[in-house]
Amino acid sequence: MTLRGGAHLGPYEILNPLGAGGMGEVYRAHDTRLGRDVAIKLLPAEVAGDAERLARFRREAHLLASLNHPHIAAVYGLEELDGKLLLVLELVEGEDLAERLKRGAIPVDEALDIAKQIAEALEEAHEKGIVHRDLKPANIKLTPEGKAKVLDFGLAKAYAGDQAANASDESHSRTMTRAGSELGVILGTAAYMSPEQARGKPLDKRADIWAFGVVLFEMLTGKRLFHGETTSDTLAAVLKTDPDWRLLPADTPPRTREMLRRCLTRDPRERLRDIGDARIEVASTAADGPEAPAGRARRRLVGAAIVGFLFGAATIAATLRWVSRPTAGPVNPVTRLSIPLPPAVPLQLDWWPGMGLVISPDASRIVYVGPIGGDTLHERRLNERTFTSIPGTEAAQQPFFSPDGEWLAFFTANGFLKKVPVRGGRPQTLVSNLPGAGWSHGSWSDRGEIVFDTFNAGLRIIGPDGGTPRALTNPPKERHWTPEVLPGSRAVLFTASTGESLRIDAIAFDGSAQRTLLANASRARYLASGHLLFMRDGGLMIAPFDASAVEVTGPVASVPVDVVVDLVNASAPIPQLAVARNGTLVYALPADDDKPQESTLTWVDRAGKELETFTLPFDLPFFQLSPDGESLVVAGRAGSVVRTGIFDLKRKTLTGLFEFKDDFPSMPIWRPDGREIVFSRRTAVEAELWSQPVDGHAQPQRLWKTPASYIGPGGFSPDGRTLILMATDLRTAEGHLRLLDLTAHNAPVERPWFPTPATEWTPNLSPDGRWLAYTSMESGRSEVYVRRFPDGGAKSKVSVAGGGFPQWSPDGRELFFPAQPTTATTKMMAVDVRTTPSLVLGTPRVLFTRRFVPGDLGQTWTISRDGNRFLLLHGDISVARSGELMVVQNWFEELKRLAPSAR
Repeated sequence: MTLRGGAHLGPYEILNPLGAGGMGEVYRAHDTRLGRDVAIKLLPAEVAGDAERLARFRREAHLLASLNHPHIAAVYGLEELDGKLLLVLELVEGEDLAERLKRGAIPVDEALDIAKQIAEALEEAHEKGIVHRDLKPANIKLTPEGKAKVLDFGLAKAYAGDQAANASDESHSRTMTRAGSELGVILGTAAYMSPEQARGKPLDKRADIWAFGVVLFEMLTGKRLFHGETTSDTLAAVLKTDPDWRLLPADTPPRTREMLRRCLTRDPRERLRDIGDARIEVASTAADGPEAPAGRARRRLVGAAIVGFLFGAATIAATLRWVSRPTAGPVNPVTRLSIPLPPAVPLQLDWWPGMGLVISPDASRIVYVGPIGGDTLHERRLNERTFTSIPGTEAAQQPFFSPDGEWLAFFTANGFLKKVPVRGGRPQTLVSNLPGAGWSHGSWSDRGEIVFDTFNAGLRIIGPDGGTPRALTNPPKERHWTPEVLPGSRAVLFTASTGESLRIDAIAFDGSAQRTLLANASRARYLASGHLLFMRDGGLMIAPFDASAVEVTGPVASVPVDVVVDLVNASAPIPQLAVARNGTLVYALPADDDKPQESTLTWVDRAGKELETFTLPFDLPFFQLSPDGESLVVAGRAGSVVRTGIFDLKRKTLTGLFEFKDDFPSMPIWRPDGREIVFSRRTAVEAELWSQPVDGHAQPQRLWKTPASYIGPGGFSPDGRTLILMATDLRTAEGHLRLLDLTAHNAPVERPWFPTPATEWTPNLSPDGRWLAYTSMESGRSEVYVRRFPDGGAKSKVSVAGGGFPQWSPDGRELFFPAQPTTATTKMMAVDVRTTPSLVLGTPRVLFTRRFVPGDLGQTWTISRDGNRFLLLHGDISVARSGELMVVQNWFEELKRLAPSAR
């Protein structure tokens, strides 16, 4: 401290020191002009001596002084007195929250009251464009009157500017500073930093939402959420350690738990969108009172016992309320019930994007899609206790109910749209031979017509008994998908995407009057409450909506629901939730272990006997064995980010190479010399091919680009001069093999390999470079073929009863491929091959039968260099999963508070 009690700085008499931080020293002082005590912050000399920094600080301090809120400590002014720079602040009496937490956790009702006041303060600041950047218990004062006051709003930005205030440095443990030319710049406190702040990325208000969640967690548990022996350890915990939700008190309300999960999501795009939503949740929960001490675990057991009675009575009552639709009456209580899914059949999304969860219009039954390998629809009536599978719905995707609830329609991965009566009976085919039907979505109109999207980008309409679809839209340069028919069949809402933008459009049933309703939005769902539910920037949103006029009638609000989303469409994820006409909401809760999923790989011998097992920190990795057989190049996805690395098979270590944003991880392949890998990535308008040295000493270099929607490198010729590509148009689902000449003088030259009308993929070249094995759909199902390379020529069919993803043995004398999986296990097939004087193929035989992932757009199994071992990827292909559903009755009451409608 440099000032003593009794000293004067202009009109301010120093009374006593209060503390010191990265921004300078803080004193209690008396303002002799106004006769009040204040807090003054004495700023370091380098700020006063830096004209640019001083000008910036003055501008920001002026903005901060505009904050006038009962839960924000006011900024009175910025003054230069006696050669010193002073920030004059409101003096807040009482202990700070950090001191209070030293005595242990705060009771739930008291913690929620404090959290509500903090949220109100943050909301006031955010509405004026001010982000705190350093929210922590030490910056929250608790006054003797029981009020919370937030201190030091926005001063990190005021002091350091955007760039410095967003940076991170591990050299300080409290409010952190940078050394050297930026000495004293506030960066935030490690334990309360958001992950993006810890990484030094640009910040916005979502950083405060993260810190709010951390502070509330600490109030409820009395324990710091992220901690370590050093600042580096703490930052590592922020970036990698997941909250232990078991630490929350048993009487923590379910809504508070859900809100905390939304606040503490590492990806800011998936985080709660606005602190006002947290304020609403906390206020509503506090008004309802904390949950009974039984807690969530007991709710599950009790819920299983009483669900039949509760929903039997409540569903009938809710349905009658919907039929009668009284114009006025008491507010219906919002009730929540957790439904655990069978452990063997979780709700699990795979590479087929879409909605795997629906509820009948009368809220009497829930249907969801089970995991891959047994994609069957599972149903539970809400007055029963168990889920049962629906016969005949194997390979089902994207189910949807008829308006009367008597029929359930669904798509299948092999090109069908079907319907099945909910009271029992065999499925009926409505449409067949739909390309990419596993990606389609449908909506059933009141007059019986079904509107569905197709993989070639247009919307189609069929009658209730099927027939030839008629076109509703035929967009030339964009995709139309996720249709939603409005009540009365007045119009169809749908998502329109160009690769660069998303919007929600409406169109009449005759194809006229198409217009845009919402920009930067997707996946519209009309609710009987008079609202439109949709996605925007990865978050769930709501807006009042007039179905008669087909227009949004009020402001958009964020919906605080912690729901599993389909991340295959990273730019437009689809939430796994459904809403019945009477306001019953059902949604899938993320798995409690919401951690990056590890994948298990196993070496087996030619008989399928397990030899060695290890894990990779990837979800559904694609991998290829190096030319020397010592390592794997691996690519996998974490959310919307693709990560690639080299895995040493002996040392079991992973060396990361790079990561980039993309929906689909590309299959990385080795160049023949083993010094580089080649991979592809997509932009909004094209696909690109890149190369990367495996030693990591050089940056990736772009080799080539093409307008194709997706390209995947399939292999090199032995001399490394030609690259075989899979080129797929994701609008039409058509894929063909192409050759890229890498020896061209100016740029690589691409040409078709052997043009056919069939979709072809997963090429694999024989070791001598003379024969190319590949997968084709020309027979109507996936089969393996061989042609001469590079000239093409007559083809030879290798598989007999379906197969794909072929690979040659290292000596070229055998071809291996997985048979088409029909159960949870897959057969590995082998075919003897003789290539001289002509190609002769043996009869396919089964080597072994095991549970493994047979392949996808990339390689998920490989063969050792001696040809005697197979490396297999185990588990289901999934990117999102849930073992628990949450049912919310009278959810419309909450929507009225979020976004009032005309109803």
